[in-house]
Amino acid sequence: MRLIKLSIAGLISLLGLVACESEDPLAQSGFSKPVVEAFISAEADTIQVNITEMIPYLGEEGDTLAKPISNLEVFLVKNGGRFIMTEKSEDRGVYFILPQDINLEAGDSLSFESTVEGFSLSGSTWIPPKPTSVKISDDVLYYEAGNPRGMLNTSNLIVSWDNPTDGFFYVSMKNIEANPQPVNEMFEDAPVRSQAPPSQADQFEIRFRNLMYFGTYQVILFHVNQEFANLFDNPTMNSVNITEPPTNIENGLGIFTGISADTLYFDLRKK
Repeated sequence: MRLIKLSIAGLISLLGLVACESEDPLAQSGFSKPVVEAFISAEADTIQVNITEMIPYLGEEGDTLAKPISNLEVFLVKNGGRFIMTEKSEDRGVYFILPQDINLEAGDSLSFESTVEGFSLSGSTWIPPKPTSVKISDDVLYYEAGNPRGMLNTSNLIVSWDNPTDGFFYVSMKNIEANPQPVNEMFEDAPVRSQAPPSQADQFEIRFRNLMYFGTYQVILFHVNQEFANLFDNPTMNSVNITEPPTNIENGLGIFTGISADTLYFDLRKK
């Protein structure tokens, strides 16, 4: 999820300019909008909500790290039941609760509530079911090193799953070798991770030409919600065309969303 957090941070930093020119009452109070980052899974070891101040787009040169908003009362609400979250002593601005403490399951409605500078801060979501009937067309791909035509002649892999309700799915793929060997010397500095925007499809094609390293790959298929998919719907935003990014946070920015996932693996080997 770290890639998603970075995507949100990029969107939010551009918002500094918009917030300065808005009629938002929280901005007028002298306090920047809080930024919330929460990706909630019933299968995670910890449920946590990260609350920070927005990084101003026109801030100081050293203003690159979001400041945590600490000492808040943060409540998690599941199907009407209210639970207090605890702030991490070693990670300020991060509020957590254990899934077993609230018996979180797929299908549960979930929200959080807090108050920042007298303003209510909240967001709502639900936990989508885990992907079903997930499979991959093969678990090994072979590549003939030194043969430039080998990449073109190798079949692609297909990851497939059930999607009878046209839900949104997001695919993240990573080479998990400790020291992965590049397929070609030109790929030595290529990223080991890649992802595709959320879609309502029921399959994803892993194209051989996008595999930069030999070794084992981890493919995570996330079942996500509309608010997650909305983050990818503003591809034209830049420093010239600044628009407020999608958010489901009341009196804040960022995202509070539920996810579920399944994981597959495959190997890329030398022929």
